[in-house]
Amino acid sequence: MEFPPKCKKYCIWISVILFIIFGICTLYFYVDVIGGNEDQFTEASVPPASLCNKRFIGFYAAQYPLKPSQLRQLTHLVLPTLVKEYDHLVEIEGGRWNLFIKMRDLARKVNQDIKVMIALLEHDGGQRNTVDFLSRESRTDEGRKKLVDTINNFLLKHSLDGVHFDWALQNSDDSMRIKLNFLKDLREKFSNNPGQDMLISVKIPPYGSIFKNLNFAEYKKYVDFISVGTASYIDPEEIPGYVMPCSPLYKGPGIMEERTVNYTMNWLIKNVGDIGMFNIEIPTYGMRFQMSKDTERALYRRIYYFMILEDEEWNYAPEEWDDESKTPFMWNKDRSIVAKYENPRSAEEKMKYFLEKEIGGVMIIYPDMDQPKMPIFEAIAKTDWCNGH
Repeated sequence: MEFPPKCKKYCIWISVILFIIFGICTLYFYVDVIGGNEDQFTEASVPPASLCNKRFIGFYAAQYPLKPSQLRQLTHLVLPTLVKEYDHLVEIEGGRWNLFIKMRDLARKVNQDIKVMIALLEHDGGQRNTVDFLSRESRTDEGRKKLVDTINNFLLKHSLDGVHFDWALQNSDDSMRIKLNFLKDLREKFSNNPGQDMLISVKIPPYGSIFKNLNFAEYKKYVDFISVGTASYIDPEEIPGYVMPCSPLYKGPGIMEERTVNYTMNWLIKNVGDIGMFNIEIPTYGMRFQMSKDTERALYRRIYYFMILEDEEWNYAPEEWDDESKTPFMWNKDRSIVAKYENPRSAEEKMKYFLEKEIGGVMIIYPDMDQPKMPIFEAIAKTDWCNGH
């Protein structure tokens, strides 16, 4: 049966229109959903930091996708997860885990040197505690072997490059001894994987007696690098009413000298050496404090930089700068609230310090929460890793 000429003409036009719509939808998918741009269609490159034997690590919340241009900058992408009771790991809720796997695959397409890892957290707000779990299970050879096999099998199953242990709490000497025994067995297990060079890294506290008494010589036998928790100097529960930045570079008003990046890194340079093995942390967040006349305890919660830019409660509070500690803050006097946080300027100051001290790496905490244009991430990424800022 032959269609009338008029019908044929309409069919052709409809086909053209549908083809155009399909093309637009495809472009939208790549640009908006994947977060891509033109460089995702080129060959995989080497991250600038890697060319200079530095590390630029993204500690990834898996809430939003990262763009190919951002993944190209990273040397490591790390997803936080938890140890579940007894014999297996938590693969995180489906949405975040699926996004992480997509980012793993995309990262390897655009970045030929990137290492993709999981992080085992110490806690998740009190529901589970990896420290207690490791201490309990690792006291016996059988328990330690079981846990080592679990981690190794998990990494192999999901084609991951290593594991990061978030051990920043102030723990006992006995706990540290157990952890070192565990790391020794894990390193031995990894060395037996044919053709698979897996990484081990740890996070340590940035201050306190446990920090200063760590057996760094033993740690260095088993781990590839050590991240110092320089994004977490403040614990409002420890000192009620004490308001200070999460990550001050230097001592400033109301800031204890021991709780600064400068004090921590100078202590490591003097007492440990090998500063190239260490990473500093730069957060994408800060703390919002609500002052109260009725109590000395300030109400507090985490606040991300983009929240400060968008939340109307800060509309009439100009951003101020403490030049001593190299940190920004906002103070809404009418509502008795103050925010101390990280912004691009403070991140740039830390990167100048990073280069000056010849530190080995930097870990940005939750880069995907640096919305909408990732200004803190970009402040780090524009660093001239080899020749200065």
